[in-house]
Amino acid sequence: MKSLFLKDVLLNGTRTNIRITGNRFSSISTTITPEQDDEVIEASQFAIVPPFYNAHTHAAMSLLRGYADDMPLFPWLNDHIWPFEAKMTSDDIYIGTRLAILEMIKSGTVFYNDMYWMMDAVWKATDEMGVRACLGVTVMDNLGEEKLRKSFDLIEEYQEKSPLISMSVAPHAPYTVSDKLWVRSAEYAKQHNTILHFHLSETEKEVADCVAEHGLTPVRWLDSLGVLSSNCVAAHVVHVDEEVRY
Repeated sequence: MKSLFLKDVLLNGTRTNIRITGNRFSSISTTITPEQDDEVIEASQFAIVPPFYNAHTHAAMSLLRGYADDMPLFPWLNDHIWPFEAKMTSDDIYIGTRLAILEMIKSGTVFYNDMYWMMDAVWKATDEMGVRACLGVTVMDNLGEEKLRKSFDLIEEYQEKSPLISMSVAPHAPYTVSDKLWVRSAEYAKQHNTILHFHLSETEKEVADCVAEHGLTPVRWLDSLGVLSSNCVAAHVVHVDEEVRY
């Protein structure tokens, strides 16, 4: 297998040689030399530093940047974002994702954890750009059972297609997902060893509405359903109390 050889790159203050084989650093040393089939890059003007990992994204929304700015979450979503997204095609999502990944690469971000729609288009863009990602297929009750089944099927279809890309189930939020769908999503994630990726406790209104409907805060409600576990990635989690349990 042809390797990439970085010559004289700066690592922790020392000029170092690095060989990358496949998608792994195979050798890091001041003494190694290029092999016959190596592609050699003179890297003395560069440094190797720890990369960034983006824990929560909607990459394709790079196309919506600045749209309906400075608004409360629910009017922003209901009156602007969701109607706009309903008009987006898979090509739009593919292009928006490529743009976002290009920006990530330029910033030193090598992995992103996404949740969005038409994840086959997101997967295609991610695979072509060569970055690592976990791609969450968004589920909400208003999709209906047929689309929900297709969403779960999509996760299985793409789970093993790339060594760099994994799939996850992404119930949108407490205000768009019923208790039954939360439990279904959590059980699916555990059975298929995937991440459960969701928005949680993002606004004061979300908390007040959840307490009014369920008698519990969003965090406590999901905990009462048995949803919260070590495989969860919860985004935002802004409005929480100080209770700690071990």
